[in-house]
Amino acid sequence: MFCFAQISEPEARHLVESNECVKNISFKSNSNLLRISRNEDFENQVFRLQKRVLGDIHKGVYIYEVYNTGFFVLSPNEVVSIDSTRERKLLIAVSSVTSKVYPLYGCPNAEQNFSELIKNVNVLINSTFEAESFVLLHYTLVDDPERQRWIINFRQFKHEVENHFFDYFPPKEANIRYTAWINKNRRYENAFQFGTFAKKQSNGYLASVTYFTGEAKGEITLKKENIFILVNGEYNIKNIDVLIPIK
Repeated sequence: MFCFAQISEPEARHLVESNECVKNISFKSNSNLLRISRNEDFENQVFRLQKRVLGDIHKGVYIYEVYNTGFFVLSPNEVVSIDSTRERKLLIAVSSVTSKVYPLYGCPNAEQNFSELIKNVNVLINSTFEAESFVLLHYTLVDDPERQRWIINFRQFKHEVENHFFDYFPPKEANIRYTAWINKNRRYENAFQFGTFAKKQSNGYLASVTYFTGEAKGEITLKKENIFILVNGEYNIKNIDVLIPIK
């Protein structure tokens, strides 16, 4: 007996709409209008790591993006624009077989839910390339869906730092701060492995992803999250290294 996907896309969307995390952002924005759209790119990233059995090949998960702002056409004669100061984005995954809902980015317990999702879809990690794909998928679905803070090289990092200063300071002051930052940190240009990286170990893979964080007017940091991944996709976050500033 084969185990093909059991629920349809409309059924999955309904489960998303009724999820408590989704209801919560609707309540906080004082509107029951939400944009819910399926993200097949994220689904494909999961499917790429999914174990496939001949006769039972199926995508194991639907993934939806949920926004509480935007334009909403209520009828041919009425459109509403909601521009909330509490704008939020969520990622919600739904198992295509069990119909279980996994609230991810923007929701409580996103880390735990991602771990359970990976077990549900039967992931298989058999190469450093797949381990790199896994660590980036984890980062994307739990922490940064737009990958805005993911850093692939020092040149990109400098660009993000420049944008950060110009977002929060007048042009003249931003330029002074950025120049000072470059002079202080240029020596680290070739010091780190940027982007994603993985190496084989005896019983799995050690993979990492590099990203930056920065408060409104605080210090900018470059971090590397290290995750140990077993072949079956079980994982644990070993540590987060702070690369810049170096203590």
